[in-house]
Amino acid sequence: MTHDAEYPCAFELKLLDWERYSPNEDTDIKTVPSGEAYTLWVKYRMDLRVGDGILYKSAKETTLVLEDIKRLIEELQQLADGCKDKVAFDPIEPDFGLVIRRLSESEASVMISTSAKIRCRVLNNATNRSSARSLVFDVDVWIDFPNQVSRFYGGYGPGLYFWVDASDIERFASQLGAELHAIGAFLHRGEVKGKGLLQDEEIKRIILDLPIDILYAGVVGSSVVREGKDVDVVVIAERDEKPMLFHEGRISVLTLGREWLTYKKHEEMPTGLVPSILFKSIQLSLPVYGDKDEILKKLPEIRVREADFTNVEIKKKRYEQRDRKNYLVALIFEKLLKSGSIGEFEFDGVRLARKIGLKEIAEELENLY
Repeated sequence: MTHDAEYPCAFELKLLDWERYSPNEDTDIKTVPSGEAYTLWVKYRMDLRVGDGILYKSAKETTLVLEDIKRLIEELQQLADGCKDKVAFDPIEPDFGLVIRRLSESEASVMISTSAKIRCRVLNNATNRSSARSLVFDVDVWIDFPNQVSRFYGGYGPGLYFWVDASDIERFASQLGAELHAIGAFLHRGEVKGKGLLQDEEIKRIILDLPIDILYAGVVGSSVVREGKDVDVVVIAERDEKPMLFHEGRISVLTLGREWLTYKKHEEMPTGLVPSILFKSIQLSLPVYGDKDEILKKLPEIRVREADFTNVEIKKKRYEQRDRKNYLVALIFEKLLKSGSIGEFEFDGVRLARKIGLKEIAEELENLY
């Protein structure tokens, strides 16, 4: 989670895999022999970054209870949606602490040099003294250092204080949701069929069979956030490959050359791919091949351009008479572009439609999913 591109502070939380106490654990165990609920744990690592430097990097893998992760994602979504003003995350095993709080207009107006006074709730001459809710949140995050190195909870360690906006919180929640989804069901690895890692292997098999030099491939779309959906993959090639879409079973693959990671290319040759939405999708994608960080460096500054509207019109006309679901998605894209809030984009089309005020479209789209 981060916001400021010029002076970035960031908290990285990376979900890795299930914690397994025996290599022979199998099936979706819901209860232990006594009949009590079976607690599932997820391994993770975390970093604190300031600019290009790492303030702290996990000394070991630690674990979170699955229900704690789900609760964190849900509360972050509620915070981003404006349903609550504060999240204080206190997991069962407190390897870190996280508090995110919505600032008032008064607090948000204070310059960074006086941020210490905000934290002490002291007003100063820089504020407008308004108590109205702002769109800015402050973040306090710290890591329990003794537990990282000595397996006991000390209640102290390195931390960061920075600010974010609602879109940053939404992106953090979406990334956690995507990572949790990628872990797959709690099954023995040898018995997984068409899920989790083997699904990734199937995607890799398909893309590596392509007659192109691949820079990156990532999963995008509703399958990242909704179970059982067809999988959409974006493949970026080294050469100037014209966009091409093909299907293999329930996996759809869009290939395009690296030259298409510019607005200029989409202006020169409109194809129905809405560039800002495409770039945001790549930004939020779940990697299955290649270095995502390197691809993100190649993306332009994402903001609404004329090429977006040209291509969304093509998309609307293409699907209006033959694919109701994709036509509704095009209408959602159009409303999002007109609002200028491209940062609000997410893979859950139903949630996105509701968020930007398209309630009827959200209901119809949910019935089509």
